[in-house]
Amino acid sequence: MSMTSVRKEVAISTGTTGLRLASLNLWGTAACRGPHQEIFFPPTVTETRRAKRRREARAKEICATCPIIENCLSIALQRNEQHGIWGGLTEKERRVLAASSN
Repeated sequence: MSMTSVRKEVAISTGTTGLRLASLNLWGTAACRGPHQEIFFPPTVTETRRAKRRREARAKEICATCPIIENCLSIALQRNEQHGIWGGLTEKERRVLAASSN
């Protein structure tokens, strides 16, 4: 996905109630919804580097099948989301992407 398309997606409306997708129904089609949601965020207990890499790789595999991956990434970038896998990227990967767009 190009930075131009990310910027276009980030331009989705904002309002007093916060960020809104063009259609809230999109979230209902997100691949991350369901019983495996916990793999998209760090556990509450310490995990090893190996376990973290495995968890993140699995989350990214699920993201790769998602019909709204671009919208998800756009929202994460707009919110400066600090935790979890959003739009197929980790926190660090999103920071790098955001920094390269400035």
